[in-house]
Amino acid sequence: MDAAGNIASVMQTLTFSNPQPPVLQLPTRLLLPCGDPIDDLRSSQELVEDGLLSHPCNRSMNVSYLDSIEQKLCGKSFTRYWSVIDDCGNSVGIQQAIKILELQMPDQPQDGQVNVDLNKMLKWPHYPGAVESRLYIWLENDLARPSMPNLATTSLTYQPSTPYTPNTRYLWQVEYILSSESDNLLNVTNVPSPIWGFETRTYADFSASMVIVPVEAFSGQDLTVSWQVENIGSREVQYQPGMMRFIYLLVRILMVVPED
Repeated sequence: MDAAGNIASVMQTLTFSNPQPPVLQLPTRLLLPCGDPIDDLRSSQELVEDGLLSHPCNRSMNVSYLDSIEQKLCGKSFTRYWSVIDDCGNSVGIQQAIKILELQMPDQPQDGQVNVDLNKMLKWPHYPGAVESRLYIWLENDLARPSMPNLATTSLTYQPSTPYTPNTRYLWQVEYILSSESDNLLNVTNVPSPIWGFETRTYADFSASMVIVPVEAFSGQDLTVSWQVENIGSREVQYQPGMMRFIYLLVRILMVVPED
């Protein structure tokens, strides 16, 4: 429309030709520890957040996959066929070779062992071709394994520098870093162990509370002292007469005041 009120109109059709497809970047070979989840239930948004999926035009995408076998057992290999399609109908697909590792157990403590000493050394088996081990330890209640290892070592043991927390369940895992020769042979840089677990022992912890003593006391006179013993630890106990006598004598000794 111009200043005089004259109007001209036209209809324009926009056609998007040869739009670019999605980009999916997954490892072509994947090793899974025996006992770990086999299915990958991540959505397209989660894959985008992980940096594994993108779209040049920021289109909406749908991700799916199909496995070559139904029953997936430890020590077996299979192929996973991934497919990504956007809302324009463009699609991309890749194949992923997946191997489920054989079941592997730690040397000590045993997987699932309870009443573990607070200074227990961790020991794990050797993996052929590995030149380094990366150890991860975390609490069972944590949401995920820590991103950084607690230890990178060429040995197969770990001695904690500080005691574990009593009455606590820990999870731990070892990643084996392979030599260059093994890396080229297997087409992977590291091999993960299963996630193992152990539970530390519990302890009783006695504390004397509510100690009541007279305001004044004189030499040669009897006096009454009373107190209450509580278990503030994480393990229940049954009070025995001998135990109570030991606590009583201990308190009496602590009450002795040395003479000048």
